[in-house]
Amino acid sequence: MTVQAVSEDHGGQVGQRAAKGAMLLIGSRLVSRLFDFAALLVLARLLTPPDFGLVAIAMSLMQVIEAVFELPVAQVVVRAQEPDRAMLDTAFTLSLIRGLALAVVMALIAWPAALFFRQPGLAALILVLSLSPFMRGMLSPGLAFYSRALNFHQDVAIELAGKFAALIVAVIAALVLRNYWAIVAGTVTGPLVMMIVSYLIAPMVPRLSLARWREFMGILGWVSASQIISALNWQFDRLILSRFVSPASLGAFSMASDLANLPNQIILVPLWRPLMSAFSVINRKGEAPRDKVLATCAILIALLLPVCILASLLARPLVIMVLGQKWAVSADYLQYLVVLIIPVFVTPVTSALLMAQGRTRLTWWINFAEMVIKLPAALILILRFGLYGAIMARALAVVLVFAITVVVLGRVARLSRADLWRQAWRPLAAAMALAAVVMVLRARFGQAGQGALWGAPWQVMAIATGAVGLLAYGIVLLALDFAPLRKALRRMERLA
Repeated sequence: MTVQAVSEDHGGQVGQRAAKGAMLLIGSRLVSRLFDFAALLVLARLLTPPDFGLVAIAMSLMQVIEAVFELPVAQVVVRAQEPDRAMLDTAFTLSLIRGLALAVVMALIAWPAALFFRQPGLAALILVLSLSPFMRGMLSPGLAFYSRALNFHQDVAIELAGKFAALIVAVIAALVLRNYWAIVAGTVTGPLVMMIVSYLIAPMVPRLSLARWREFMGILGWVSASQIISALNWQFDRLILSRFVSPASLGAFSMASDLANLPNQIILVPLWRPLMSAFSVINRKGEAPRDKVLATCAILIALLLPVCILASLLARPLVIMVLGQKWAVSADYLQYLVVLIIPVFVTPVTSALLMAQGRTRLTWWINFAEMVIKLPAALILILRFGLYGAIMARALAVVLVFAITVVVLGRVARLSRADLWRQAWRPLAAAMALAAVVMVLRARFGQAGQGALWGAPWQVMAIATGAVGLLAYGIVLLALDFAPLRKALRRMERLA
């Protein structure tokens, strides 16, 4: 079946189809993160923090350069009224130009970067890693037709195929090489497999054409500018740290940062595409997005709070159980970094809504405001406090962005801060109960390797403490009559 044959099928309810798509993508992301987690377990046991630190420098540079050349062409196809073959060809051609330009720039900065960071092996890493964003940007443009129809099974197949291939290659390379090239091998393999599978699922014979380029430039300008600033905001502290701390310290911090970002990657990131597709359909129909925005925010905050609080309060036993004693220092950073993910719950909702409405300039202004406060704060605080200065700078930026995003979301979705508070206070109250239970039990069994309760080892007690905390969270939510949980339970009863 060709991609042109995919129908949008607007007959069903947008909210239900978007919710199903979101759950599918969250499930897919959870499985793909399990693949990543399995690879991380092997790599963390076989490699050392300096290995991860060196790759972190190369990855930070690559992600900033990738953002400079970011062209989210699929988003333009999704929100277009009537996309045709000429639009797909233009999307492919723009992606190809972007990939080639990115590869050239990465090659030009490889040696200067190695000299600046005083890491001779960095040049080869950058050159090889540049293949990853090139292939990631060359997925079949025809996949956008499935997104328009709120059909995300194809995305699931592509992501899982890439993650599974990356896992196999990374593990084999780690067992054979025992150095940082194992991380690189997995990083490059995933996008390669995803690119191949995308053309098997959404087949098309690419043709070079820029016939519809004007339709892309009108929205991609602000989107690309926003992506550049967003990447700088996310990677700037690592780049500064790369110059002033050892690869081992950077590796421990990067590991903590990546672990802290898992709730964002598993829960929030997969929601963006179904939300943007659903908001695009709502926008084309001229309907108000207010109710969907409120419902989505309620679910997101309820999902993020228990995960992030548990990861923070049980950071040390979790890190030692999963990664081993040599990574224990990462827990010191993880307990703070993971809490900073909680306010991010409004970001994908706001970004998807602005993209669907073609108001991407506001996204740029939000990211620009974050950059204005975070970049100078990171530079000053890192020079003064080192790794903890980077955490302080992130905290300042998170608070600022949350405040601005709430204001923007209120205006574009026509809802007040009181509306958001009514969605959030029940999960917040339940989260306080969870934190209280976990802190009491944690005080009884002690930290990792330092105590036990009722004769059980600390590992068992750490897991049990998390389970009891989650149970308390759920009970309080039920007692407070949290609407999404009540509806989910009723749906389960009907299925039973």
